[in-house]
Amino acid sequence: MAYIILSVGAVLFLFWLLAFVFALKTEGERSLFIPVFFSLLFGGLFAWGGILFSNSKEDRLSSEKFLLLKPGMTPDEVSAILGTSEDLTKMDEEQLKSYDLTTNSIQIASTVKTKLSPKVYQADRKDSSSSLTFYGEPSKVIKKLPRDFYGINALGMPASVNSKGEQGDGVKGSVVRIFVLDEDANMDAKEAYFEEKKKAREEAEKKKKDAPYFAPFQPVAVEGKEWLFEEGKNKDWIYPQDKGEDGRSGGNDEDTAKAFAEAFNEKFKDVFKAEIDDYEDPARLIFTPLHEDLIGSNGNKLFIQVASGPSEAIKVGRTTSGAEQRFSGGANSAQLDYFREVDPLLDKDFDTSIRLIVVGYEDGKLVNAGESGIYGYVDPLRIKADSSYVRYKCNETNEVTIPGHKKEIVKNEKRIVKKEAEIVEIKEKMNDPKFEKLSDDDKTKWTFKLKTAEKQLENFKLRIEDLKMLIEESKTNCGIGEVGDSCTKEEPVMLCQSRKGAGLECQSNTCASVALKDESCAELSCASDLRCGPTKVCLKKAEDSE
Repeated sequence: MAYIILSVGAVLFLFWLLAFVFALKTEGERSLFIPVFFSLLFGGLFAWGGILFSNSKEDRLSSEKFLLLKPGMTPDEVSAILGTSEDLTKMDEEQLKSYDLTTNSIQIASTVKTKLSPKVYQADRKDSSSSLTFYGEPSKVIKKLPRDFYGINALGMPASVNSKGEQGDGVKGSVVRIFVLDEDANMDAKEAYFEEKKKAREEAEKKKKDAPYFAPFQPVAVEGKEWLFEEGKNKDWIYPQDKGEDGRSGGNDEDTAKAFAEAFNEKFKDVFKAEIDDYEDPARLIFTPLHEDLIGSNGNKLFIQVASGPSEAIKVGRTTSGAEQRFSGGANSAQLDYFREVDPLLDKDFDTSIRLIVVGYEDGKLVNAGESGIYGYVDPLRIKADSSYVRYKCNETNEVTIPGHKKEIVKNEKRIVKKEAEIVEIKEKMNDPKFEKLSDDDKTKWTFKLKTAEKQLENFKLRIEDLKMLIEESKTNCGIGEVGDSCTKEEPVMLCQSRKGAGLECQSNTCASVALKDESCAELSCASDLRCGPTKVCLKKAEDSE
């Protein structure tokens, strides 16, 4: 608009200035008032347009600035580009309508939005937690289980299993285990455990004997991500049997919790923290992670169990069965920043639109940004602008969805092997001469069993084909490449397939294999966030060389 005012003022000022000059040269009756008046009027308009033009500022929220926003930026880095964000907490309902994400067709990562309640734009990090409660009567240490020990809930009784599979409901010899579950290895180990247990039970039934004792299944932990805390002499802590007061024998449940917490915090001072719940139950401990790899949402990967087995004296969460219980409640910090600009009427351009940029952060790092009013629908740069959310979704597809599909494929392949073996066994029985001597009902049962197994086998194979198709569609839609495929770090980003134990990274616009942390870098280069150490092993860049 400043251009129009400046142009109109200049043309009319020049016109009336010339009229004034011609009036001066005209002989006879003349009036100089009109040309002088309009010359001054439009001269002032021209001067005003010049002031507006010189005072006009560049758009604070522009397409160029929006494309400068990159994943991983901090709020300070974003503010350095876009200026100060709006404070929505001071706005009323009517004002907030113009910032609504749905109304403005702005998509923000669900990992950010789900952590924020309505009208809340910032949430601090929350660490996961789990609980352990001691329950039982104080007693002296009972080294040998009484003949009829069932129902005796004395803290001084053994919590570990003896050779007969017997176990008291106490804390002596107890082992508390905190770990990160290795899902793949655990699935294989669990299947093998129950298969072996099933065979042992069937063998015992054939011999008309009791099934042998099997210790409870121990979930498989990720290597280096397991922490054990054992009770006993020369172990991690000791049941406080000398804490008996007022005539009672042994420490009570509160004494036990205190002794456990003090020793636990001393051993794991940089990894975990155990706090006594004085408000609800002084015999209850709350565990929270401290290590940087386990805080926030990463803490939800943790599990805790009484590895020594079931004991009424030790409750983890709500169970005394000894089964693993997941830590819960962990969440990374989340933040939404809103940047809004209303283009003034009297500036350099003819744009009077309202521009809005919303930036979502998780754990203090930019996840994605969305805009409204920055681009027109036919603007070729809109593809790059939209890629902020597309990149977030494709990263999620690359790191979660596709690996999940591949894991399910492996699971179904194992099911196929077992089902094929089952079908072979059924057919052998049906081909046996003894099969003809069976009753019609028994023959029907075996026939039905065979058809069911064959149908299940067919479904497993079809599921694998479906999963492979879903993977290929996901890779095509997001431009996710395998080794040797094209890739780019420019917008829109083309990713390399993320796979556990097989690092791929975009190098020179090609997906190339890279060595991951603690892997050899003698032949492969390390991933971009790592460095090759003196011993030819990839280390974090922050780590000092040994």
